[in-house]
Parts: sequence; structure tokens; C-alpha cells
Amino acid sequence: MERSKKEETHRSIQGDRMHIREHLSNERTFLSWIRTAITIMGLGFILEKFSFYLSPFKKGVELSPVHFLSNYLGAALNVLAGIVIILAVIRFQQTRRQINEGQYITSITLNLIVASIVVLVTVLATFLLTMFP
Repeated sequence: MERSKKEETHRSIQGDRMHIREHLSNERTFLSWIRTAITIMGLGFILEKFSFYLSPFKKGVELSPVHFLSNYLGAALNVLAGIVIILAVIRFQQTRRQINEGQYITSITLNLIVASIVVLVTVLATFLLTMFP
């Protein structure tokens, strides 16, 4: 009888450890998305500063369209970073709830959204770089 209690306790501890590992994995994934958002935000700031360096230092010189495009692209990247953070928080909470309920339903929505936007930003950045000789 004593052995069965030990086995039961061991199984319970092992189950708790698995539960903890799942939550820690969820947190690591969440932090990964936050790092991605910070990187996107950094790129947005770089593009905005890039437009500053493109602007002429003399008065009366007309600004190129690249100047305005990089401003908008930089601002769009900063907005994108905010959207990624919001989506990451939503996904983190969904996964946390699913782990606690003992069921997990895979969702690739966040991955597809971010991948699509990264492709769009890449195309826009390439366009920006080709406009500026």
C-alpha cells in the first residue's frame, strides 16, 4: 500500500512538471514574439532616421519622394510592432487557457499574419532602396 502511494505521488509530481514545462514553453514563445516586435520596431526607427539623413541640409531644396516614403514605412513598421505585441498577448492567453484545460488546438494565424507583413515590408523596403540611387 505504501508503494502505491509513492507511485501515485511520483506520477502526480511528474504530471505537474509536464504542466510547468508547457507553461514555460508558452512563455518562451511569447517572449520570442516580443523580441520579434522589438526588432520590427527598431527597423522602423532606423527607416525613420534614414529619411532624416536623406533630407537636404540646405533650405529651399525640394525633398525627394523617398524621404516621405521612408517616414511612412518606418511609422508602419512601428504600428506593425504594436500589432504583433497585441497578437502575441492574445495567443499567449489562448495557449495558457488551453494548457490549463488539457487541450491544445494549433493555430497558425499569427504566423501567417506576421509572415505576410514581413514579405510586404520587404517589398516596400526594396522599392525604397531602388528609388534612391
